[in-house]
Amino acid sequence: SGRSFQVRPVLELLKDDIPADRSVKFLGDIHIRGDLQGGISVFASGNIQIDGVVENCSVEAGENVIVSSGVQGQGHAVLHAQRSIYAKYLEQCMVCAQESVQADCIINCSIYCNGTVKARTGRGTIIGGTICAAQEVSAVTIGSKAERPTLVMLGGQPCEDAERAQIMEEIQSIERELTRLERLPKEPIREQKQSKLRLNQCVAKLKLEKIDKELE
Repeated sequence: SGRSFQVRPVLELLKDDIPADRSVKFLGDIHIRGDLQGGISVFASGNIQIDGVVENCSVEAGENVIVSSGVQGQGHAVLHAQRSIYAKYLEQCMVCAQESVQADCIINCSIYCNGTVKARTGRGTIIGGTICAAQEVSAVTIGSKAERPTLVMLGGQPCEDAERAQIMEEIQSIERELTRLERLPKEPIREQKQSKLRLNQCVAKLKLEKIDKELE
């Protein structure tokens, strides 16, 4: 890298190497040689490179996310990167990146970026969905002749706003589940579930307080 050599930990995985619990966590870089099929969760403190297609999965990187083919999220895929996200195309997924998001084509996605969103290569189109960027949105074409609504918003802190909305939704979901459990007969299983939910609720509220302070 420049004038220096670096030795980095890299976990290389084939499709058949995914653990039975369908969750991969690694302190370093992850390189997946193939597609990432539905229901898999991947977390890396460094970069995540995926050679194939990403389906309805959760992908979170401490640095960059690179998808050589593209993302077919089916409305459930979530990609988070503390730096940038690069993909051949993004379709029906949620994307959150601190620095930049780049793709040939963005269709029906929710994109939140504290930097720039670019669709300048290939078809260079943004069709449908919501694009929120703090600095710039650049594309060859935005929208379609079919008049599909495409919302583009500039300014603010999109990543923090999106994360806050997710946490609020999580807190509301926990409160609904706690209310439902209160109506059930007292049993050890119910008390265990309530205890776990209250712990999750406490953690979510602490995250919300931290984000509110940062936004302020």
